[in-house]
Amino acid sequence: MNLSDSGRIVIVDDDYSEMEPLLQALGRISISYAHYDGSVRNLPSSPIGGIRFVFLDIVLEGMTGLDDKNKASALVGILKKIIAKDNGPYVIIFWTQHKEIIDLVLQNCKSADIEPVASVDLDKKNCLKNADPISKITRALHIELATIGAFRLYVEWENLVNQSSKKFIADLASIIPLDANWSNATESMFYCFYKSFVDKAEIKNKHNRFKCACHIMNRSYFDTLEKLTDSALTPPKKFSLTERGTILPELKAKLNSSLHLRQEPLQKVASGNVFIMKNKELHNILKKGIFREGKTPESTTLCGIVITPQCDLAQNKTLPGPGKGPILHRLLYGLLFDAPQDIKQFEIKSVRRGESVYYLGPIWHKRSSLLLLIDFATMSYLSESKIRSKALFALRTDTLFDLQSKAANHINRLGGLSIE
Repeated sequence: MNLSDSGRIVIVDDDYSEMEPLLQALGRISISYAHYDGSVRNLPSSPIGGIRFVFLDIVLEGMTGLDDKNKASALVGILKKIIAKDNGPYVIIFWTQHKEIIDLVLQNCKSADIEPVASVDLDKKNCLKNADPISKITRALHIELATIGAFRLYVEWENLVNQSSKKFIADLASIIPLDANWSNATESMFYCFYKSFVDKAEIKNKHNRFKCACHIMNRSYFDTLEKLTDSALTPPKKFSLTERGTILPELKAKLNSSLHLRQEPLQKVASGNVFIMKNKELHNILKKGIFREGKTPESTTLCGIVITPQCDLAQNKTLPGPGKGPILHRLLYGLLFDAPQDIKQFEIKSVRRGESVYYLGPIWHKRSSLLLLIDFATMSYLSESKIRSKALFALRTDTLFDLQSKAANHINRLGGLSIE
């Protein structure tokens, strides 16, 4: 049916007698929800993020006597208090007998920057007059939700994440016997995860200990998610994932950024963070080392990329010794510049004898499509005090691991001799 099964549904209605069959229909298919009657005193203290479906009655208490324009305005005022502007895509399922106001509500949602990606009319009047309203609502939902387009793909994946997290916790928690010592034993299990992450190092801060433990859990959880993706995920009908239109270069850059970058990195020296570096000599050397003469981009920015392993940071392995010197980080350097229409217009020297240049991009950053070329020959150590604390962005985990792995392979390469 493609409804969210992870509590990402909101119902806005103030008449329980009209709402009861809908609640029972959702209960039959094990769908949880949050309910609001529209009164200001019962709305959330701050807008909610991650809502996927809103069942919406249009005329609520206090709206009788208002004209259509004011009814729509009042209703969207309520929605603004429920739905966060960074909510992401959602669908409105109109649960109303006032179809004439639907278009006005959608127009006002667009003006308020909370526009749904789709909307459907469940036809409350027709559902409630049926001899079996619960079955009628269930059938109507099945039919109408088939019309909401590719949004269903997001719902299926989000439901899979919810199912895999439930399975992971059930499997993990079952290891600890359910007895009087369960809570203490569970805390000890999380302590074991923490120690596994930091090895012989000790972290006094309890919040950071929990973060380390969760890093271990994340790795195990990902395996559960992958297995369920292969065994339990069923794509919605009518979707063959064929190319239905051209994705413009700007959109591809934005997609790459969502896959490879964290645009709001931790503002400290952390693995994966990318910084602007001020070193004119190194900048010039890198340009000459990567590009052929006369084939260099007009403007480039020298960047440093921290590739210190996360476990080394957790274990304080970057210290030469307690009190003996500054914290050192492993860095690679690269050039950031406007992404060209065709990278072949620049002749890259280093790729002639193996993959010594790492391409990242095009990526979207600060309203520009950019390309980052990282040279493995520049690997070095740098004192933490000489690295800018404010990062441009950070590499996501998989991209960072790929970069670290290729950097290690580059250092250990055997090389080859040839006569040209």
